[in-house]
Amino acid sequence: MQRINLFDPAVRDNPFPTYAQMRTESPVAMLDPGGMFALTRHADVVAAFRDTQTYSSEGFRAVFAPPWLGSNPTAESMLLMDPPAHTQNRALVSRAFIKPVMQQLERVIEEITNERLSAANIVAGEEFDVVAELAMPLAGGVITHALALPRELAPRMQTWTSAISKVTPVPPEPEVIAEIKASIAEQAEYLGAVVDARMNEPGDDLPSALCRAEIDGQRLSRDALIGFMFLLVGAGFETTIHLISKSAKLLAERPDVHDALREDPSKVGAFVEEMLRFDGPTHVLMRLTTRDVELHGVQIPAHSGVALVIGAANHDPDQFEAPERFDLDRQTKGALAFGHGPHVCIGAALARLEASICIRELITRFQRVELGPGPRDWNYALHVRGLNRLPVRFQR
Repeated sequence: MQRINLFDPAVRDNPFPTYAQMRTESPVAMLDPGGMFALTRHADVVAAFRDTQTYSSEGFRAVFAPPWLGSNPTAESMLLMDPPAHTQNRALVSRAFIKPVMQQLERVIEEITNERLSAANIVAGEEFDVVAELAMPLAGGVITHALALPRELAPRMQTWTSAISKVTPVPPEPEVIAEIKASIAEQAEYLGAVVDARMNEPGDDLPSALCRAEIDGQRLSRDALIGFMFLLVGAGFETTIHLISKSAKLLAERPDVHDALREDPSKVGAFVEEMLRFDGPTHVLMRLTTRDVELHGVQIPAHSGVALVIGAANHDPDQFEAPERFDLDRQTKGALAFGHGPHVCIGAALARLEASICIRELITRFQRVELGPGPRDWNYALHVRGLNRLPVRFQR
């Protein structure tokens, strides 16, 4: 069994050769640091997603709320629940994502995208950071609007998200611990006040819809509501930022794809689906075994952490022909960018909508995207792989 460090700078810059080696030589590998077992073959990852009794989400409360941290409302969200609790909470949350809400968010996405792609530095042909100047403001604007919060809160939300992404079972330096605890406490206080206000005086917004959602007389608890808002803030930022920035990077590296989209904008939806398969925001999702498992000759003991490496599964040649090739005409059925089974991402439709509108506007306005000089600056997180910044120039 191979031991793999996915944080090695060379692997971080391009993990796909390492993923291929893992699938072929060690389909059950060990990740260092962390000591988790890693599954990389598409069939194995899908089987683990489906078998919630063996591969539990609840067990990872210890990861999101380790002893050194204490309370973390994300650990109370449905992300870390198994059926039947997950089924009930998901059904309640789904009641809030109704068509009028999505239509309203579509208008917001269009407004912010047009605003950001009309920036003065773009007009002047100067360098433009896709992450900081397009993806982050779009993600922040959509999430704050969805939660009926002031758009000026978006930078603080980004700080909150960054703090939670640093939570691991291994304690960081004392000053980092203090920073993380303070950020989570601030977020919990702020979002808790929002939940309390909507419970007392519901309005016409998503938090109010979440508070009102009811099935057979059951509603989401206050803790579950706050946990879901934590989840929505974090996932809403990371998914959108990384999907849009990596899409812009690919368009810069593949002018033929950019030209094909300009010639036929109806293919933007296919582009987003293939981008999600080719290099989506999420590369790893975690589970905890509830019993001993033997897979490919490897014994995985009960209560072991298991990394479902969807970034590798989405490049499995047993599932996708020539998976290393970006293909606008590919049939992407079976791609796992948003998970699989009962835990498939509830915000997938919103992420697709944000990316589609943004990419359609980008290819309509500009004939070319050119990458700025220098090495790519990748983030440092296990579950998501994305760029911290992406300087480009847009050519009209």
